[in-house]
Amino acid sequence: MAQPPSYHPYNNLQNCNNSIKESIELLRNSNQKLKDATTDSARLKHILSTKKIFGLVPELDLDDAKQSYSETITPQVNKRFVKLKEETNRLELRSKELAQELNLAREKLKSYRSGREAWELNVEELSQDSRYDRQKLKRLKDLQNMRSRLQFNVNLMQT
Repeated sequence: MAQPPSYHPYNNLQNCNNSIKESIELLRNSNQKLKDATTDSARLKHILSTKKIFGLVPELDLDDAKQSYSETITPQVNKRFVKLKEETNRLELRSKELAQELNLAREKLKSYRSGREAWELNVEELSQDSRYDRQKLKRLKDLQNMRSRLQFNVNLMQT
């Protein structure tokens, strides 16, 4: 018996539809597998584009580089170290000189103040006393001011 042409596997629309569905599913699976396999492709692209080459350096080259470094850099460092040491010594000496000048100035000020107190009369106290003439007290105050200015100028010239 012959089967009608609609039941033949190549002529059957249902078989074609099923075949297309299977092909689509196979393509989807393949597509998913490709996506999963290429998710790290950006990093892989970066790794592959790197041009760094790592190799071993012979010991003779390494020794030569060390010697070259010590011959060129070490003298420069030593020269700068000596300059810094000299500058430090100079600044320490200057600091000591300034400290001595400060002490000398303090001593002069101290002696000036103590000397001034010894000869200077307190005009304000004397003006309270009615026995002293106001004109003479004013003159005394002016003379004391003049003496202190002269003493200050003498001290400036001595330094």
